[in-house]
Amino acid sequence: MNNQENLRNQFERIIGKLVEKLNLTECDVAELANIALLQSNAFLRARSPCIAVTGITHTGKSSLINAIFGEKKSEEGLTADTTSAVVKIKFKSGMEIYDTPGAGGAEVRWENITRAYLGLKQLDKDLDDRLLLPVSRIPTIDADNYNPRTDSPKALKTHEEFEKPDVFLFVVDIKSGTLKRDDIKFFREVAIGKPVVVVNKIDESDSNTRQASLDFIKRHLSQQAVTVSAKTGFNIKSY
Repeated sequence: MNNQENLRNQFERIIGKLVEKLNLTECDVAELANIALLQSNAFLRARSPCIAVTGITHTGKSSLINAIFGEKKSEEGLTADTTSAVVKIKFKSGMEIYDTPGAGGAEVRWENITRAYLGLKQLDKDLDDRLLLPVSRIPTIDADNYNPRTDSPKALKTHEEFEKPDVFLFVVDIKSGTLKRDDIKFFREVAIGKPVVVVNKIDESDSNTRQASLDFIKRHLSQQAVTVSAKTGFNIKSY
């Protein structure tokens, strides 16, 4: 079996785990497989899969990574929401996940780090209308060799130095009915990469709130969503 056949098998295993754990429909499976296997530069370059996790800040992105992939890789105190850096998480299989600071938080300059990683246009002002310096070199943390109490981000990379993600997970929480206009605009910029929308913290809502939030997402993001709870494991199957 050659390298490309090995990589195809690895892709299929990873996609299968994502599909199983997030309870995607057959339609979702076909689209995700098409994006990851047929259009992926990773397949052509014969490397391990790369997944980018982005979305709105403080939606439980790091907890979701731990819950889906069954390894506690995003340690407390080492999350992209709190480090102003892109966090690289590597698994034993060789798969890499890049956890980004996201968008919509008080620290607009952190959103620019996410935008730089994704290759999106930079914001030029913060919430108080102060000018922002554009991010050209992206602070990056290797989760396997980092102590959040003593270390600062060591690597500074340009957008071109990162591997192109094969799959995007765009995470919001069940309170997404409060998404601001800029958050929706950010999603639509990211949507070019055809992300899988994951609604986390579903345990924090009743059925009426849940349905209203999902209707809001479908209406404003023009996207179906997968509902999960990283905390309770709802809709996330264990190994």
